[in-house]
Amino acid sequence: MQIEQSDIVSFHCYDDSITLAKKINELKRYNRPLFCTEYMARPNKSTFQSSLPVAKENKVAMINWGL
Repeated sequence: MQIEQSDIVSFHCYDDSITLAKKINELKRYNRPLFCTEYMARPNKSTFQSSLPVAKENKVAMINWGL
């Protein structure tokens, strides 16, 4: 119900790019803009180099809180 009532869908994905792509595809069904608010976890194979191309391809906004 929360997602259905939202204007945008924000989510976290600290996993590799394959899992990120799967999560994006699952969330696309809500037909809302997607915004990944956290995604960096190098031990989980989540890196800028692997995550950002997936986001760009799927038009998903990404934000990184790192310093």
